[in-house]
Amino acid sequence: MCSSDLALRVVALGKVFDSLANTCMIVSSELRSSKWKDLRLSIVKYGMASIELLVQAAREVEHLEELVTLDLITESEADFLREYELLWQRPMVLWAWMMHVIVDAMDHDKTPSPSRTAVIQQCLNARDGMANINMYLDTQLPFAYVHLITLLVQPVMMPYPRP
Repeated sequence: MCSSDLALRVVALGKVFDSLANTCMIVSSELRSSKWKDLRLSIVKYGMASIELLVQAAREVEHLEELVTLDLITESEADFLREYELLWQRPMVLWAWMMHVIVDAMDHDKTPSPSRTAVIQQCLNARDGMANINMYLDTQLPFAYVHLITLLVQPVMMPYPRP
């Protein structure tokens, strides 16, 4: 595994997974009463849908119907996401929804400000991780760099001296 693959997995994808786990943990501890059960389930669903949309963006495929079938998003949410032609924007939209819903619920429940700030930070971390994945996969290497790598990898074909 080369260093860019490791960076992609740890720095970018790991950041998204960590943010999802941390967000779920904060929401579960701060909004723990039974009236918030549906909200907690929605956050898990949106988080899983964002991961699937991230994979779809990396593979350059679109299967929003699959997310509806899996009951991760509704049909109207899928229609809304279709408006975003750039596939990399879709998982980020879900994190914006998650942040909005959680912060509104915490405001309603009079949750202390540091917990709201922590959720916002986790959502921003996930967005940063997704942006890093997009950068790693969609940014072309500079032409001079490609030539340098080719020179280092390709065996030099020098003619042997004749006796």
